Amino acid sequence: MISKIVWNPLFRFLLFWTIAGAFVYSADYYLDAFSLTKLVAVGRSGMEGGVDDAAKLIEDPGVVSSLAFAIGVAGTALLLAFLIMHVLLVEMSMGSARRILNRRAGELGFANTYEERIKPRLLRHPLVGSAWKEFDDTLLKDRVDQGEPIENTIRPQAFINIAMIRENLPGLKVISSISGYFVGTGLLLTFVGIVLALHKAATAAGSSDAAVMQSAVQELLQVASFKFWTSIAGLATSIVFALASRWFVIWIESALTRFCEDAEHQLKYSSPNSIAAKAFEVGKDQRDQLKEINSDRYFSRLADSVG
Repeated sequence: MISKIVWNPLFRFLLFWTIAGAFVYSADYYLDAFSLTKLVAVGRSGMEGGVDDAAKLIEDPGVVSSLAFAIGVAGTALLLAFLIMHVLLVEMSMGSARRILNRRAGELGFANTYEERIKPRLLRHPLVGSAWKEFDDTLLKDRVDQGEPIENTIRPQAFINIAMIRENLPGLKVISSISGYFVGTGLLLTFVGIVLALHKAATAAGSSDAAVMQSAVQELLQVASFKFWTSIAGLATSIVFALASRWFVIWIESALTRFCEDAEHQLKYSSPNSIAAKAFEVGKDQRDQLKEINSDRYFSRLADSVG
């Protein structure tokens, strides 16, 4: 019951964004340089008060630092949500699947309990169930009654791999592309800040007072230097996110590899070449028997036995 709830798409979607949102609000509470209130004020002033009000707010270094920290906080929040909802849950789920295999039972113990106990539980598994059903169709189980282990003709990695996880967890399909959005967001905020600064400087440029014009240029340069912090934050967040997301995928692949290794430990692998060699030997025996049937000795023995 718990497994069905945990792997329910709607539940996972809500919990994912709850984790991310909780981290953002925690950062707002504990980090002095990050303020959601200031960010909301900038957005509200831009929509209600126009460009002039937004330009005044953007001059505040605290607003600029909040924008830069917002990119880093957003990236960290997403990484935390991916870590919990994808990596750790997949690791725990594959661990439970490995316990179903019961590696210590050995090949014969696995073969004797496979149909009654192991197979039904694996087919109900939320992650590997459908893939194991396809893998089960490739198993050779006709000699289990003779005390032989189950044979597999295809490696389980062909069915149980990262592509299977991506089909079950769509978030893994987009995690590798998210890092690029942080760079774009940082550049967008930088240019928006520069446009607002230029807008304010343009209003002062029409003044006949040289001191006012010089002050406007100084403010423009000062404000523009602050705006590039968002680009730096976006680039840094993108690099960290890309490295972490790649590490997450490797972690998941390791969990899948351990499961496949345990599965192969319980099976006897028969490669296509060995199967072809056995078929060739059987064909040779049949050929020899046909030759014997078509020989004169066979018919003479048959006549003697009938007579």
